[in-house]
Amino acid sequence: MDTETTDLYDAEVIEVAVIDGQGETLLHRRVRPVHCIAYDAAAVHGITADLLRDAPDFRVIYPDLRRVLDGGYVVIYNADFDAPMLNRSAELWSLPAFPMQPYCAMLAYAAYYGDW
Repeated sequence: MDTETTDLYDAEVIEVAVIDGQGETLLHRRVRPVHCIAYDAAAVHGITADLLRDAPDFRVIYPDLRRVLDGGYVVIYNADFDAPMLNRSAELWSLPAFPMQPYCAMLAYAAYYGDW
C-alpha cells in the first residue's frame, strides 16, 4: 500500500493505492481532502486541489478500502507514516480505524541493506 497526503504533519490521505502479492491493483483512488494541500507536499507528489476538485471525499472510498485492508497484513514502505495517516483520514469523517496489521518494508529493507 502507498499513500500521498496533504502534508507531513496533521495531514490526510489524498491518494491511496493497494496491490496484491502478484502486483495486481486492488484499489487506486484519489480523494478530495477536507484541508488544503501544502505547497511543499504538492511539489513532491504533483497532486493539487484542481486535480481533486471532482474526486470523492474519503468517506466515499472508505468501504472499498476497508474491505481490501480488513484484518490482513499490509506491506507499506514507511508504515509509521502511512498507517496513521489512513486512520487520521477516517477519524476526520468519524469512521472506525482500519483493522490492518502493517508491515514496514522500509524497516525490513534497512535491516537487510543497513540503511533505507
